[in-house]
This record gives sequence, structure tokens and C-alpha cells, in this order.
Amino acid sequence: MTRKLSKAHSMHAAATAQRLHSRRAMPLKNCECCGNSYDKAFELKIGGTTHVFDSFQCAIHVLAPRCYHCKVPIIGHGMEARGQYFCCAHCARQAGIKDMSDRAPDRGVAPP
Repeated sequence: MTRKLSKAHSMHAAATAQRLHSRRAMPLKNCECCGNSYDKAFELKIGGTTHVFDSFQCAIHVLAPRCYHCKVPIIGHGMEARGQYFCCAHCARQAGIKDMSDRAPDRGVAPP
């Protein structure tokens, strides 16, 4: 059975929905990387610290570890040896760590 709402109730519901979805209803937060004020910014909580970003790009720029050898941000799994992070076994070998290997062997021919 469908219940018919009064016109006043319908208008109140519509105004409430509009208020909830308006940009003004959401507080603007500033991205800690680029400073952009954005109503759809998100928070990441890591180790008791809360970070605010407006995009994954900014979050990666600030939080992703960097390869010890080539300095690229490590977005995937990466590798760790001797307290250092590497994006691949090639970079680990270039840093003098010979016992690291990727899943697919490159036989030492990967370009630097």
C-alpha cells in the first residue's frame, strides 16, 4: 500500500534533501598537499595522525614511500631491504642489494 504525502510534507522533504545535497551544507576542507578547498575532500588516518586530501594524487604525493634508488613514489607493493624501500629488484640491485628478485626474472638486462 502506497501512502500519499501531504503537499506540505513533500515540500519539507524536498527542501531537506536539497539542503543535504547542497555544496554549502558540507564544510570545506583544505588539502594538505595543494591547499585546495574542496567540499569532497577526504581524510586518511594513519598511526594516529589524520591527513586531509582532495585527490588520490595528492595523497600519494605526500604519503607514498619513495624508491631509495630512483625516487619514484611506490604505489604498489614495492620491496624493502635493509630498511630501504625499492620499486623493483633492479633498483635494489643498483643500490647494492643483490638478493632481491622480481616475480619475472629480468636476467640483469633491465635498463637503469
